[in-house]
Amino acid sequence: MADAAAPSDAPPEVVRYARDRARLCGMVEAYHDFAWRTLRRLGVAGADTDDATQQVFMVIYQKLDRIDPAKERSFVYGVTVRVARAHRRRGRRHREVPLDDVEAVEGGQATPAAEAEAREGLRRLDTLLAQVSFPLRVVFVLHEIEGMTLTEIAAALDIPRGTAASRLRRGRRQLREAAQSSGRDEEGWNESR
Repeated sequence: MADAAAPSDAPPEVVRYARDRARLCGMVEAYHDFAWRTLRRLGVAGADTDDATQQVFMVIYQKLDRIDPAKERSFVYGVTVRVARAHRRRGRRHREVPLDDVEAVEGGQATPAAEAEAREGLRRLDTLLAQVSFPLRVVFVLHEIEGMTLTEIAAALDIPRGTAASRLRRGRRQLREAAQSSGRDEEGWNESR
């Protein structure tokens, strides 16, 4: 990316635009993949995921002046969750279909069998997650898939930490019940988690 610095004699609005553009580009680079994955896991259909991801960063751009640089990550998470919720409310959520856009398997070239297995695993995960209520799914995805701490989740969603912990526990239970009812008691979802 080219340096977005404005000349020292530039008008204040040009300097502000250059600063905001550079900051937004940095945030897109840092958080785009997270936003896209989270939107998919929260039920935004594959065909709508790119648009929803763009919407996340449009909202961020509009609120850029109000984002504390130390809390960028939490802010992005919060906006992503709200955009996913808005897509659901507008009825844009489609029935679950197999994913066409599976990310490459880490570690190099994937074999066709590995790609098919990964695609099937993601399809099963999406199907199971669709059966978990939205507030519980949000916390589950942020904690179990994105690796956020309960404290980070509570800050991002503006809820008490205890509420985040309760939603995680209930989300795990709902996912486990969904796995059991589908006849696939997914390994690792036992009561100890």
